[in-house]
Amino acid sequence: MEEWDFIAALKSEYLGNLDYRLSPADFVALEGELVLAGYGLEETEGLQYCRNISRLDLSDNRITNLYDLQELLHLEELLLSHNRIEELEYLKELRNLEILDLSFNEIEDISVLLKLDNLKFVDLRGNPMRQSGLIKELQRRGVVVVI
Repeated sequence: MEEWDFIAALKSEYLGNLDYRLSPADFVALEGELVLAGYGLEETEGLQYCRNISRLDLSDNRITNLYDLQELLHLEELLLSHNRIEELEYLKELRNLEILDLSFNEIEDISVLLKLDNLKFVDLRGNPMRQSGLIKELQRRGVVVVI
């Protein structure tokens, strides 16, 4: 698998082979959907500037840290399946999040999900968590939980 960094993957996906240097203003101007699935990304430096996107697909990468996602306050849908994520703490401010796919990661603690008041669907398959009480609490709140 070829290694990409976030900015190179973004340029490849949206600019092809155009030789253009992206500025933070270009990232802020992005709206709607951002799909960077399958790039083998380990880091997402630069993603924090994409504040106006509402749907983000980072599935099938090698991401371990979600730090750069914490300011994406407009996110409604976040797809992170098949990564190497262990910690969800940086998702706690994503209050608009409705759909979350965390399947096939390394997540044990899902307590942060209780802070996401608008959450309607979460896929947790393939994670080593053992918090059935928290899953039941999410379901009581009306969240569809796939385990």
